[in-house]
Amino acid sequence: MDKIKYYWAYNMPCAILVNGGQKFWLNHLKSIYDLLYQDILINVRTAMSSGFIEVINHLDIDKMEKEEDQQYFVTVLNHYLKDTDEKIS
Repeated sequence: MDKIKYYWAYNMPCAILVNGGQKFWLNHLKSIYDLLYQDILINVRTAMSSGFIEVINHLDIDKMEKEEDQQYFVTVLNHYLKDTDEKIS
């Protein structure tokens, strides 16, 4: 199961790109992304944070209709930054 999570995390930007971006994101991938970026495994969180900029680019968050969708990515980024602080300490 851990390997499956890692592969999903690693390939998340590709899944968004191949499946059409925002519509597929909102209907299917956002719930998976929620589970993975908060996972307890460091390799899953590292893969997710590595692909974060690609996810943002593929979804074109500047053109998202709802501000809460944009705010979601600010929350995710803050989570990644806290994770980084914990590794440094």
